[in-house]
Amino acid sequence: MLQQETPDDYVIGTGEAHSVEEFVDEAFKYVNLDRHRHVVIEPAYFRPTEVPELRAHAAKARKKLSWVPRISFKDLALSKKF
Repeated sequence: MLQQETPDDYVIGTGEAHSVEEFVDEAFKYVNLDRHRHVVIEPAYFRPTEVPELRAHAAKARKKLSWVPRISFKDLALSKKF
């Protein structure tokens, strides 16, 4: 991105959609704990205007920068490959 002749905006992401719950599940699996015994979900803190799904659309970065994601969701949750 920084080596382009003209500055531009790029979205960087896998294009996969995952919930916070999935992220927590992966992290707890890694340490062999049951998240249900340690995590309380409090609906009062849910954002009422939250969009149902957010998904990165990185086609521009792939096309112009030949960028491809190298870190999987599971590796991100487990802090691997950094």
